[in-house]
Formats: sequence, structure tokens, C-alpha cells
Amino acid sequence: GWRCARRCVVPFDADRYCPMTDPDEELIRGAFDMAQRIEDHTTRCYFKGRIREMVRMQPICDAEEFVKMSKDLHAEIDDCLHFGTCFRYAGPSVSWDISRLPPGPPPLYAGCEMLKDIKRMHRVLCRLSTQYGKVFPMQLEGNPLWVVVSGAREAKAIFHDNGATMSSRAFGQAHLIAHTDFPAGNFLRCPFSEDLKKRRGVVWREALSKQKVELFRPIIEHCRHVSLRAFLRAAEQGDAFQPRPLLRLTYLNVLASILFGKNFADVKDPEYRRVYNFVDGEASEDLAAPADIFPIFRLTPLHARKAARMKSIRAREDAWLHERIGERRRHLAEGGQPQTLCDILLSTMDSACPGQRLSYENIKEICNEIIFAGTDTTATTTETVLAHLLNNPEKAEKLRAELDEALGSGEPRLPAAADFSKLKYLNACIKEAMRLTCAVPFNGHVCSADTEVLGYKIPRGAM
Repeated sequence: GWRCARRCVVPFDADRYCPMTDPDEELIRGAFDMAQRIEDHTTRCYFKGRIREMVRMQPICDAEEFVKMSKDLHAEIDDCLHFGTCFRYAGPSVSWDISRLPPGPPPLYAGCEMLKDIKRMHRVLCRLSTQYGKVFPMQLEGNPLWVVVSGAREAKAIFHDNGATMSSRAFGQAHLIAHTDFPAGNFLRCPFSEDLKKRRGVVWREALSKQKVELFRPIIEHCRHVSLRAFLRAAEQGDAFQPRPLLRLTYLNVLASILFGKNFADVKDPEYRRVYNFVDGEASEDLAAPADIFPIFRLTPLHARKAARMKSIRAREDAWLHERIGERRRHLAEGGQPQTLCDILLSTMDSACPGQRLSYENIKEICNEIIFAGTDTTATTTETVLAHLLNNPEKAEKLRAELDEALGSGEPRLPAAADFSKLKYLNACIKEAMRLTCAVPFNGHVCSADTEVLGYKIPRGAM
């Protein structure tokens, strides 16, 4: 009854990601058959989307490369069947080998501690690390094994020196994926694989090379002047004002101009308010929820309402992105030259080079990640720096003196990118603010193979 009610309240758009051509390749057929055995509906649709894109890429891929990518996909689906490492812990009960890990907190104790301060879960993990050490396991009901890592030496050894097996992304709020139709093209949320490396390389070469970034420099300067005018107009009114909409205007203008050649005049612009509302809506959702700790909370109406909010936000994001990408596609179809980052990405759809083609879903998700991840994290970090400086006026004066010295006492000018390396105290203020109040205080990765590091053995499938 609950499953029926959930589907009625938040229906899943199955036709959008499930259709695929009939694959002929033996490895792909095997991956498809394995995907059919995944019980979780959303995870099954995700892998069908991946398989569909592999089939599309086969004619333009090198045969050897295609076999390697197929093996990677096969291994990912196998992991999901046994460990549930894709969207949620959907696999069978797993007996984790933690014999070569130090002792960790009991599951019930760990869960209750995290519920005490669910909005600041990183602080709870820090407190637990003082009891159990820099590396310790945590087993929570309905979740894969957590291995909590803190400390610079431990983080470098595990995530940097063993990046090949520690680079798959994990999910906070994984249970909400069932309601938001995240597609296969999302780079931030897909497992680390040959396919991901290839597509990320295309984005880097075609859009983020040093030469391409220099082309966007005039856009950045224009957006900076627009934002400064907005701040000055707010300050001239003489009243206290909330800087968050203005900071988001700054970064959203830069990113939207680079991506789509579109900018917003001020915070009252209706188009800006439209984007601001769903960026703010997504950013306002807690990083973690009780349902991440105790799965029983997933059966409550509060969770269903939160899932419905996430689906609504995602639908509005998608609608705005489809409009903007559609404008750029029409520009190119009419014979226009590539002028924006989106134009450059769209031009790869027709690439004849093996493994160089991006799908429409890939491009839409890249734009999504740049706009929505780039806007809120940078705006929140800037707001944090300002807040700490306002609470430490002596530090603010020292920073002002450095800026005056670096920019000269003659005709006023704005700082340029070349000045940043000379502003040592500004760099220190930004880093200290991020240390004290980080926009994304912790992150999860999934171990894709048994890994021995620092005398510990981290089992495959652990998060």
C-alpha cells in the first residue's frame, strides 16, 4: 500500500530514461541482463540509461576502448547487485570484513549521535574521531559500511595516493534519488570509470582549456561591474541588507553568461528570481536527513513531502535548462558560430572522432552542475568570509590595508586575476574562513576494490 501511495504522490517518469535500442554486443547484453535483476527501480533505470548511451557510442568508439568501457560498466552493475553502491543500499545483507580496521562505535550509538546534530553531521564525525581515531568503521542499518577518515595524512594516503579505487562518488540523501529522476549523464553522481574519464577529458579539452577560459575573461569583467553596481545601490539606501541574493547574482551572472550568453540586470529581474528560487530551494535542503541514518524514516509523510519538494525543484531546473540549451541549439542550427560554453559542448554531439561525442543528457547535466553547484558554493563561501571579517574588525582593517597597498593609492581600480597571488593575507582569510565554516563540510566516496593503506584494509563497496 505504501509503495502504491508513494508512486501516486511522486510518480517516476519511466519512459524518459528507459527506452533503448536492442544491444548486440555480448558484454553489453550481459550488463543489460544483470541490470534487469536490480530490484530498485531507479537504479535499474539509471543503468539502462548508461547502456543505451554505450550502444549509441559503439559506432564511433575504438573497439578496444569499447570493450574496456563495457567491462567497467559490467563491474559497476555487479557492485550494485552485491553492495548497493549506486543510489542506495539496495543489495542483500553483506557481511563486511572489518578485521583489519580499528574498532568503531556501535551502530545504534552512532546513529543516535548523528541524529542529535543531523544538520552538522561533520561535527558529530569529528567528535567520534576523537574517541575512535582518524580512521574508523561505522555500520548503520540500511547503509553500506562507512569508513570515516579525518586528518591530512590519512586523507592524502587514502584519497590521493589510492585515487584509482577511491574516486567513485557516494550520495548523501541517496534515498531521494528515487523521486528526482537523476539521469545517467550526471558527471558528479556517476561511478569513476573509463567512460567518465573519457567524457571529462572531452569537457576539459573542448571547454575548460587555458585558451578557452581566456575567451571568457571579458564576460567575467562585465559581470563583476554589474554586481558591484548592485551592491552599491543596496548600500546607498542606508539600511542593513541581506548579501546572499547579491552574491548569488554575481556568480550566477558569470556562469550563465559563459554557458548561455545570458545575464541578469539586478536581483529584481524576473528571470533571475526564477533561477534564484530553485537554487535557493535546493541549497536550503539539509545535507543529510534522518532517513540517511535510520531507513524507517523513509516511511513517514515528512520524507514523502521532502521527496516531492526535491522532484519539483528538479523539474523547474530541467525546464529552465531545456529553454536555454534550446536557444543555443537554434543559434547553431541557423549557422551561427559557437560563442558560449554551451555552444562548444553542443558541437561535440556531431564529432566524428571516436569517444569524443557527448549526448544531450550529458550536456544538460554538465550545465546543471556548473550553474547550480557553482553558484551556491561560491556565494556561500564569500558570505562566510564577509561574516567572519565583520566579526573580526581588526582582521578586516589589516585586509583593507593589504588591498590598498596592492592596488595602489592613485586612481582606484578593481583587483585583477594577476593580483590574487600577491594578496597573501586575502588568501589566508579565505582559507581560514573555509576551515571554520566550509560550504560542503564532508564528502563521500565509494571504494571500488579492496584497498590496503596505512595498515588498514578497506573492503570493496565501503563508503
